Amino acid sequence: MALNIFDFLEKNKRATPFSHGTEATFFDKNSYLLSAHEPFKLYQHPMNSFEVTRSNIILRALVNKRVIERLYLAKVRLSEKEENNLPVDIYMKEAMAELPYYDYQGEKIFIPFFSRALNRIYAVDFFKMEIPPYTRLLRDFDSILMDPFDYWGASLFDSYFTKLVRVYEYQESLAMYDYDAERLYFITPQGRLEASLAFFDRFLKNPGKTHVMKRIERVAEAYFHNDQDSFYRYLLGGKLVSREVLMRYRKARLRLSLPAPSLIEEDLL
Repeated sequence: MALNIFDFLEKNKRATPFSHGTEATFFDKNSYLLSAHEPFKLYQHPMNSFEVTRSNIILRALVNKRVIERLYLAKVRLSEKEENNLPVDIYMKEAMAELPYYDYQGEKIFIPFFSRALNRIYAVDFFKMEIPPYTRLLRDFDSILMDPFDYWGASLFDSYFTKLVRVYEYQESLAMYDYDAERLYFITPQGRLEASLAFFDRFLKNPGKTHVMKRIERVAEAYFHNDQDSFYRYLLGGKLVSREVLMRYRKARLRLSLPAPSLIEEDLL
């Protein structure tokens, strides 16, 4: 495989707080839920921070599903015993206010591994949970699961199901920043990772990690427009990587007789 800047920066990345952050903790606490569903078992062993993010989208959807079902069924039982209590729609809206969701054209998607139509049951038409054939949603639903990343695309990562921060959009692709992992993810319109760009390499002294969004945005724009010179200029000028790591990368490619970035030895760029 040809040496590229993404792999090289990954190999020279300094330690990040990701393994002790909220996303890693959430996965460790809830990953057992994936084992109950055959289609989700492939998300049980994420190999990197982006895969943890993907797994957590599934996990948060599973948790949402359980919570919404329990809230509704408890409300129905309560309504049978008491009078003058809150209408179901108001009660559910208030009870679900803190649940993560994905906003699709003004509709709240609480269960992204279900279709848009089925999601309406969990957002509006709660009563259908008690009506066949929808009653099966409460128990046996593996046969109707869909790939949420294929179905919703890159924009699913720009939702309350993740902690990622939107940086740049280009032709339905997204650049999303992971603060804990200190990486910029380039996500395709099909919801797949195209590239992961690690910042703050081990040679960078006193890395400035605050107020980084404008610096990162320039890098993302250069990437999507295939502007290699600007890409390296903004990486270095934004103090996202060190001069040393870029020089090492250039030399490594030259040793392999590969085209190297047109970096000037004196001032690098």
